[in-house]
Amino acid sequence: MWNPWFIALYLLWSGVFAILEQQEKPQFPEPLNEEGFNTQLKAGLHVVEFYSPNCHHCKALAPTWEKTWETFYEEGKALHIAFSQVNCLLSGDLCAKEKIGYFPTIRLYGPSGVIKNFPDDAKRSMENLIDFARREANDPSNSEIVDIKSTSIQLSGDKFNQLLDGRGSQPILVSFWPSKAMRSTDDDMEFENCEDCRPFQRTWRVLSSRLLSSSISTGHVNCESSAKLCEELGFDDLVKIRNHSYERLPRVALIIPGRKVNNLFIYESKFSTSVSDYEDFATRVTRNSEAPFISSSDVKQIAERDFQLSASSAFASPPQNLHIVFAYNPKTVVQEDFAVLDHLVEPLSNIPNAYLYKSTDDMKQTSRSNLDSLYKIMNSNLDGPEKTIKEEFIDLNVMDQNPTFYVFRDGDRIPHVFPGYSTTEVRDVDRIVTWIESLSLPFMNEVSTSNFKELLNFIPEEYSGLAIQLIDTSSPVLFEKSSRFLEKFMLAGYDYEDFRMGYVVNVTSAERAKKSKKMSDLKGKGASAKKRIQAAIQDVPHVDDNKVVLGYIDISKSSNTLSNMGLAHRGDTYKAGDVIIINKVTKFVYEHNAAGDVLTSESSSKIKNALISALLPKATPSPPRISGHLLSTPFGDSFRFLDSLHQFGFFGYLGLLSVVLFSYKILRFYSRSKVNRKYKAKRNTLGILGKSNQKKLRD
Repeated sequence: MWNPWFIALYLLWSGVFAILEQQEKPQFPEPLNEEGFNTQLKAGLHVVEFYSPNCHHCKALAPTWEKTWETFYEEGKALHIAFSQVNCLLSGDLCAKEKIGYFPTIRLYGPSGVIKNFPDDAKRSMENLIDFARREANDPSNSEIVDIKSTSIQLSGDKFNQLLDGRGSQPILVSFWPSKAMRSTDDDMEFENCEDCRPFQRTWRVLSSRLLSSSISTGHVNCESSAKLCEELGFDDLVKIRNHSYERLPRVALIIPGRKVNNLFIYESKFSTSVSDYEDFATRVTRNSEAPFISSSDVKQIAERDFQLSASSAFASPPQNLHIVFAYNPKTVVQEDFAVLDHLVEPLSNIPNAYLYKSTDDMKQTSRSNLDSLYKIMNSNLDGPEKTIKEEFIDLNVMDQNPTFYVFRDGDRIPHVFPGYSTTEVRDVDRIVTWIESLSLPFMNEVSTSNFKELLNFIPEEYSGLAIQLIDTSSPVLFEKSSRFLEKFMLAGYDYEDFRMGYVVNVTSAERAKKSKKMSDLKGKGASAKKRIQAAIQDVPHVDDNKVVLGYIDISKSSNTLSNMGLAHRGDTYKAGDVIIINKVTKFVYEHNAAGDVLTSESSSKIKNALISALLPKATPSPPRISGHLLSTPFGDSFRFLDSLHQFGFFGYLGLLSVVLFSYKILRFYSRSKVNRKYKAKRNTLGILGKSNQKKLRD
C-alpha cells in the first residue's frame, strides 16, 4: 500500500516542477502592436514578419515561423537579434506607415528602422530564416545607429560626364534612383515599383560615411530627370516604368579619376542592401585599378595562411582571397604588356575577393618553393612511401614565359600559372578571365543550401568531384575535433592532387608518344612535307581535369541541411568526421570505402583512395570498387540498381520501357512458336484428329 502522505508530496512536487518548467520555457510571443514595435525595435536587431490572418501564404508559413522562433530563441539572445511578428489586420496603421504591400513581408529592422528585406528568391524555410538572422547579426553595419547625414552629392548629367572625362579629384561611387527630384538620399521619398529603395537609402547613408576613410566620395543621380544619361548606361527601367509587375532596383557604378577610358565600372553582382558588398566593390576596384606590387615573401605568406574555422557557427570563417599576380621582367617588358591590366579590372570586380598585383620577382621559383613546403607537410603527416614533386607536371604548367599571370589562393600551396605560350595569349583578356574564373573558388568552401547547386555545377568538365567534410562546432570539444578533421581532409585533398598530377603527366606523355609515332610513320611511308609539317605543329592537348572541390558542412547549424541537399541517404546517422564524395559528372554519391566502411577523416589515405575510385578509376589498372547511389535518388536500397537508369531521366525510362516491350514481344513470339510447334506435331500424327497416311489409303 502506498502511503497517502507520500502520494500527496509526490503530486505536489510534480505540480511545482511542471510550473517551474513551464516558467523556464519561453512562450511564443504575441504579435507586436505599434507601441511595442516602436519600443522593442530600439534594442538590437529584429527579423519582422508582417502578416494577415486571412492570408493563405501566411497560414502556411505560421508553423515554420514558430519553430524558427523556438529553435533560434537562445542563440538569438546571444546575438542580439530576435524574430517578431506584426498582425496587419490589428495594426493596419503601422503596416501602412511601413508601406507593407503584400503578405507575408519579412524585413530586417534595427534601431534606426528598416534595413533590408528578406531575399525574394530565398525559400522561407527555417534553415534560410536562421541563416539570414545569423548573417545579418554578423554584419556590424546593421547594428549601427545611423543618426548621421548622407554625404552623397546630387549629380546632373553634365557633372557626371565631367567625371567620366577624368576631371574628378578622387574615385566616386554613384547610385542611380527611380526618382525625379531627390536632392539628398536622406529625403523621405515615395518610390514607385521599388520596394528596396527605402532600405537602400539607409545602405547609401552608411556607405557615404564609410567610404570617406578610403578617400572615395559618393554621389547620386535622379534617372527620371537625367533620362538620357541613365538610358545610355542601360538603366532604362529607372527612367520609366515599363512593367508595373516588375520591381525596379537602384543601380551603382564607380568612376576612377585621371583616365578617360576604362574608368567606369558598373556593379553587376546581384542587388543587395548590404553595406559591405558595395564597400568591397568600391575599395577593391579602386585598388585593382592601381595593381600594387607584391613580393615573393608576401606570396609565400599567402600560401601558408592555414584555413581557420570560425569558433562560432554564428560567424563566418575569414575570407579566402584570390591573388592574381602579373609577373614580368622589367628589362624585357613593353608598355603594351600592361594594357591587359586595365581591361582586367572590370571582370575582376565581379569575382569576390579577387585582387590584382604586379611583380618583378621570380614567381616560378616562388611557386617551386611553395610546392616544396607542401610535400614536406605531406611526407611528415601521411603514411606510405615518400612523395616527390612531379617535375614533369611543373614543366607542363610553370613556364618561363614572361610576362605571365599567376594565381595564389589563401592557404593553397599549389601554384596556378596561366597556360599561355605566347605574347598574344598573355594579352587575350577573355582567355585570362576564363582561366581566373576556373580558380575563383576558395581552397576550402563552406557548403550550404544556398550555394550547393553552384558548387555542384562549377565547371564539371574540369572539376569532376565535390568532396564534403562534415563538422560540428556546437561545443569547444567538437570544434577542436572538427578542426583536426578538416586538417586531415585537406591533406587527403593534397594527396589526391599529387596522384592527379601524375595522371596528367602520364596522359600528356602518352599523347606525345602518339604524336611522335605518327610523325615517324609518316616519315617511313614517305609522306609529303606538308603532311609531316602539319603533324609536327599539331598541339598536344593540355589536360588538367578531374580536379576536386573541397568543402565542409557544419551539421550543428541545422538538422535538415543534408536532407535539403538530397544527401541524407543514411538518415540521422551522420556525424562530424564523416566525408561525402560526389561525382559531379555522373551525380553519384559515395559515402563508403572499398571495404564498405563509412568514409571518415580518421584516415586521409582512405579518402584519397575513395576519391580516385569515384573520380579517376581509369588512372589505375584495377581500381577498388566502391558502391554509391544517385544524388536525390527516388529508390530505396532494394531498387538501387535503377539509379544508373534514373540519371538519364526521361530517356532512361524510355529505354527501359523499350526493353520491357521488346522482351514482352520476344516472349510472346516464343510462346506462340511453341504452341504452333505442338499443333503441327499433332497434325502430323496418325489418328482421328491427325493426318492420315495417304499412301496406305490409296493401297
